[in-house]
Amino acid sequence: MGLRAGCSVPLCLLLLLLQSGQRLCQRAASCQPGFTAETFALTVPRDSVAAGRALGRVNFEDCGESRRAAFLPDDTRFKVSRDGIVSATRPLQLQHRDITFAVHTWDATGKKHSAKVTLRHRRHQHQPLSQQDTVPDVLIFPEHGHGLRRQKRDWVIPPINCPENERGPFPKKLVQLYSHAVSANGQPVEDPMEIIITVTDQNDNRPVFTQQVFVGYIEENAKPGTSVMTVNATDADDAINVNNGIIGYSIISEEPKGAQRMFTINAEKGIISVIGTGLDRETTPNYTLIIQAADQEGNGLTNTATAIIKVTDANDNPPVFDPTTYEDAVDENEVGVLVARLHVTDQDLPGSPAWNAVYRIKSGDPGDPQGNFEITTDPKTNDGLLKTAKVGPAAAWLARHWLTLCWHYLASLPPPGPGLRDPEPVHARGVSAE
Repeated sequence: MGLRAGCSVPLCLLLLLLQSGQRLCQRAASCQPGFTAETFALTVPRDSVAAGRALGRVNFEDCGESRRAAFLPDDTRFKVSRDGIVSATRPLQLQHRDITFAVHTWDATGKKHSAKVTLRHRRHQHQPLSQQDTVPDVLIFPEHGHGLRRQKRDWVIPPINCPENERGPFPKKLVQLYSHAVSANGQPVEDPMEIIITVTDQNDNRPVFTQQVFVGYIEENAKPGTSVMTVNATDADDAINVNNGIIGYSIISEEPKGAQRMFTINAEKGIISVIGTGLDRETTPNYTLIIQAADQEGNGLTNTATAIIKVTDANDNPPVFDPTTYEDAVDENEVGVLVARLHVTDQDLPGSPAWNAVYRIKSGDPGDPQGNFEITTDPKTNDGLLKTAKVGPAAAWLARHWLTLCWHYLASLPPPGPGLRDPEPVHARGVSAE
């Protein structure tokens, strides 16, 4: 809108005021207080960050309003000055991971604003950023329409560290700060300042096992790579910023010794697993391992514990008849008479399902089609008890009965393992006479 020729002075002044007011209203309507970005990405050249190091800046547009609120991060490892400078309050180890936290502040009307800050290790030049890794620039200076603005000074506190177990003399001077900023009436004008003193860790604690004796079980003939159990130890030293509390596990000894080692341990997780072949309960039912835990990733202070590994039984041994032939005589017409006690030996664990034998009459000459005999198992001795089962005519008992007896596994057991075969038949001859 321009001035019309020939307008009076009061009218021209009124038109100028209206134009200026319109521009100010348009500008005020387009400016909204808040952070200039939802997420600020800050990068550092190294994986480690020193305390007090300035990491970057977050920007807040206050639209020319006076704002006294501070920036408050929700992670105590960081602080944000009034001009938006983000710095670390203590030493950090990124360990190739990003750290994300939120920063909050309030505008002149009391409205809360929040933004996210992500701290990451700068990639090498030969690793180009993908499109999704592209982040907005963080050092953005907002434009102000009222000329240069004076920024209130802010303290930059150098890192203050003190090793634990400090021997003195005390009091011990760590750092010296001076401040002489006061108002005209002598009142201090500095904002409250947070000073963080980091107690640096010393490797003064040994690893401690959660128990002195660990017991695990593994079935015989287990394949290499099968896990047996896990041992655990703790260390009170720092395992985040330094490696004083990072534990490494190892096996010092294995008893009994053999031609090959039977077990190994994961150095980081403490998982004990099978590495050798030929675990056999019948020859070696137990193994004893001495486990060492050393801090500083296996190179520092040490402690030991015992791991006992018990080899459990598998059904890998068939019963063997001893002797293989039995002969006896019984009177006719008597039921329940013990004809013979059949004895077997089994190398599997006595009393276990793999050791318990079950007998049956398999064949005969002429056999036992009428069920004149029965056989059961003595639960204490594992012997087979062959008895008469029926009363029959005397003529039927005059014939010689050759009975073949065999064992079989309990119904709950799997079939014999590879290489096992049925035992040799056992013959029991019963003769009856009037």
